[in-house]
Parts: sequence; structure tokens; C-alpha cells
Amino acid sequence: MKNYPNYKEEPLKASEPPATYSAQPTVFNPSQQLLLQMFAYDSSEEGLLELQQVLTTHYRGLADKALDELWDSGRLNQERLQELRNMHLRDILAN
Repeated sequence: MKNYPNYKEEPLKASEPPATYSAQPTVFNPSQQLLLQMFAYDSSEEGLLELQQVLTTHYRGLADKALDELWDSGRLNQERLQELRNMHLRDILAN
């Protein structure tokens, strides 16, 4: 499975009130910069829908691949899926 450098297991907590974030400059990563450049050329609703479809298809493929790897490694199986179905995610995320 791909490692994401900024991914953390625990939920993120803001240390400052949201109003202070606006005073800080925004730094865009290369993917965000590319998308902003693309939007400069096509701002139509049709272009937005097409981009959403492309991104959805791409990330769905990545998720499927990651799930297949978990399944093949044995970390995910039918029993674990049943456990996940019965979990209340709001309770888990609230802790």
C-alpha cells in the first residue's frame, strides 16, 4: 500500500482559532498548482464535471488496488469486513 507522508492515525486538532489561518499565506502543492492552471483555461460546468469524473475514477482505482493488497496480504478478510459493518464510525471518530 502507498505511504502518505502527511497521513496520521489520530484526528487532527486545530491549535489556533480558524480566524488566524487566513493571515497565513497559502502554499499549494504541485497537484494543486496544476489544477489551478487547468482551471484558468476551462471554467465551464462541463469541464468541471469531466474533471470530477476523471478524479473519481482515478482515486477509485487507487482504493481498489489498496483494498486488493490488504485482501491478498490477509489483513482484510470477510470476518474483518463484517466487524467493520457493525462499527459505529461516529463513536470511533469522536474518541
